Amino acid sequence: MQGKIILLILNSIGFVTVAAFSNNAYAQEELHQKTLYEIANHTSSHEIPSIPVGKGPSAIGVNLNTNTIYVANKEDNTVSVIDGKNNSKIGKDIPVGKGPSAIGVNSDTNTIYVANLLDGTVSVIDGKNNSKIGKDIPVGYMPSAIGVNWQTNTIYVANLLDGTVSVIDGKNNSKIGKDIPVRDMPSAIDIHIFTNTIYVANLLDGTVSVIDGKNNSKIGKDIPVGKGPSAIGVNTNTIYVANKDDNTVSVIDINNNKNIGKDIPVGNGPSAISVNWITNSTYIAERIDNAVSVIDSKSNKVVTRVMFNVEPFNSGHIECDNVKSPSPLLQQFYLYSGAKCTAKPNPGFEFVSWQSNLNENSTQLLQAASTPSI
Repeated sequence: MQGKIILLILNSIGFVTVAAFSNNAYAQEELHQKTLYEIANHTSSHEIPSIPVGKGPSAIGVNLNTNTIYVANKEDNTVSVIDGKNNSKIGKDIPVGKGPSAIGVNSDTNTIYVANLLDGTVSVIDGKNNSKIGKDIPVGYMPSAIGVNWQTNTIYVANLLDGTVSVIDGKNNSKIGKDIPVRDMPSAIDIHIFTNTIYVANLLDGTVSVIDGKNNSKIGKDIPVGKGPSAIGVNTNTIYVANKDDNTVSVIDINNNKNIGKDIPVGNGPSAISVNWITNSTYIAERIDNAVSVIDSKSNKVVTRVMFNVEPFNSGHIECDNVKSPSPLLQQFYLYSGAKCTAKPNPGFEFVSWQSNLNENSTQLLQAASTPSI
């Protein structure tokens, strides 16, 4: 199956940068040919100029059915709407509550939910005409994250300062029951649609709380993760948690809600996470490094950056997984475990050996070729 991933990057000056790449075999080729800087900044031949939105854009939601993008603007209390067909803004910005900081979309009902951090409410937008519906819904204190279960038409809101999760019925856009207590400063939330389970990352005590969506009650003990969990992503059988204070990613097995192995080291300040179910890859945005790490969800290992130097520089090139580096000098690849790299000489040359530059700057023979001819 082929598809397209639309990556939208929020800029503090009030623009949204849009980059698109095919979600198929060629996407991996493009990834191999990019540096982490290019991935993080989305510099690409497919890049589209920035789209002006409101002030302080802080969150994005996408309606996959209508190909419409919604941007919450924290500093002017509005939501901007972008048409994904031509990547242009639609109409005037929609006024919502104070400090909109999170946004969730129910693509089935074409309804958008906006968590307003500063007034403890959720605004509801009708995607048919991009106008606000009814009064804002009161939730907990400083709602900072929102998740939508489109199968049950239920919305979950993590309230940062009172350690709770509010539940909203999407049928009538009203709150259901009392807020569910979790732990200190719930800062991120995601939902496993097929198991109807909600996972909440608690920033201050380094745990993940689990909520059963059937009865909206907490399940078992909180799961310990790393320090400062600030983002969470759901894959088919695993949950990934970005821990911003110890620069790791924790992995949780959904079958028993227990940690899988040791936390995975990544770059500095992991602050956002996204899972691609189709390619089975997890992307970690690192705020301090201005970079993105990629985790292979099959092995739960970070995709490795490998640098090659061919001597002399015009003697040939390296191909990894049948992808050729575009540069003859300091050839750089991002490789999954099990990748194969081949040295291919130019006419008149033969490669004699592979050598590895280790941490102690010594040299290790990897593989020797046959004796070179004249």
